[in-house]
Amino acid sequence: MDAMGSHSRLLGPCLPSPTGRCADALGCGPRLRCSLPGRRPHGLLRAIDAAAPARSAGTPVPLDDPKARAFSDWAASSGVKLPKLSLATFEGVRGMMATADIAVDDATASVPRGAVIALEPRAKRPEWCAEEVWRDAPWFVRLALMLLREKALGAESAVWGYVASLPDAIDTPICWSPEEVAMMQYPPMAEAVREQEAQWDGLYASVAAAKMGIPVGREDFMWALACVRSRCFSGPFIGSTLGDRLKVAAAVGLLAWGNVVFGSSSLETTLNAVIAVALFNILYEVLLSAAAKVYVLCPGVDLMNHACRLRTDLSYDYFRDEYSVLAGEARQTGQQVFISYGEQSNDALMQFYGFVEADNPEDTYIIANMATHVGGHPLMRKSGLDRKKLDGLRDLRDVAVRREGFPEATLQALRGVLGSIGIEGGRVEAELQGLLAHACSEEMASMGTSLEEDVARLEAEAGEGGRAEWALRFRIEKKRVLAACLGRLGGGGRAAGGFGDG
Repeated sequence: MDAMGSHSRLLGPCLPSPTGRCADALGCGPRLRCSLPGRRPHGLLRAIDAAAPARSAGTPVPLDDPKARAFSDWAASSGVKLPKLSLATFEGVRGMMATADIAVDDATASVPRGAVIALEPRAKRPEWCAEEVWRDAPWFVRLALMLLREKALGAESAVWGYVASLPDAIDTPICWSPEEVAMMQYPPMAEAVREQEAQWDGLYASVAAAKMGIPVGREDFMWALACVRSRCFSGPFIGSTLGDRLKVAAAVGLLAWGNVVFGSSSLETTLNAVIAVALFNILYEVLLSAAAKVYVLCPGVDLMNHACRLRTDLSYDYFRDEYSVLAGEARQTGQQVFISYGEQSNDALMQFYGFVEADNPEDTYIIANMATHVGGHPLMRKSGLDRKKLDGLRDLRDVAVRREGFPEATLQALRGVLGSIGIEGGRVEAELQGLLAHACSEEMASMGTSLEEDVARLEAEAGEGGRAEWALRFRIEKKRVLAACLGRLGGGGRAAGGFGDG
């Protein structure tokens, strides 16, 4: 999961906010499924606040550098199993290669609970962390500090082989200059990055001002946050393992036996007590796992890259006390093996993972202020509508446009606007189409280059890599969203249903 070069990761942000903007520096990535006795796995897989795009599927080059060998040796000694997988690069991007044919639902990874770095709910403050920091820090800061603690331990850390294998840098837009961010031609991303920078700067200031038991330099802190945001996954918390439950059951059984043998209570009373304890434990586990969440850095699993087409089964196995991944698709020897980070737009993938996915069905284009475009339409200017009324409409702010069209809430708001200026009957949908097409066209025109120009440039420069290429790929995908929406609007369909998203 090396920034811009090998982006493999698991959870990045929990799912981003509907607008694609930075929310709590954007939640987390892939979700974890948890298997409990008698229950089907639940929870969708998703990637938290880096991985690589599915396009990186060229001729693999097996990785045999010191870091890769050290990770493999540590994984083998720690019980981490990656059957039929090995590290390789695909067009310069690190990922996992199939060393044998893989069928759907084949086990591709299993990681013991003791080999992960996990932040569990209501985790007690470690003695090396200042009380005020642990109390006030969001989950991703706590987990980042836990990662830095393992890094500080060096070879004494139980997960040192994993920590040492992590990339030295993750080149996401927070590391870019304002001029480089501007190359994406997308103000919502520029704003999201500014918000992220301000948030992370504030978080570091709080840590730096506290008395910590581990060294926390600014560069290391930012590195750890980037690792967590690009590699972590989350899911329902399972408070105890099967072994823990068996120990409790044995203790309860022993007490029950003693009660009966020594006459402390009748057999019926003792059995009722045993049943009550068993029911309480089961209900407690079910209710706890439904409400609480665990955040995990999972070695090996976070080396797989993202493909949105998959619905990968990533789960915690209650009986084996391990995290596991089942293949979401068949792969042949030498092909790259992917997972899904969940339903994430290119805003989230770019901001926290440093890549974009071509033709991403979850991608959106954020129109920050739809009222500006609507107010500038000739129909609205001619009507004399008070612009303040448009500015006050909540559903015209941060409008998330998809290839399929505009949100239904935005369509309804605009129908109301049209009605207020006397547009009625069959004219409403026709004029609505005009307003939507006008907004899309103005956004396209504001981006500085056309979609055709960008595609031609990418074809001429593809393979050079670097920030300029990723910015180019990003803005191409944004323009494709608008172009697809414009195509539907120009196709004569109705704005309702045909262009609404829900």
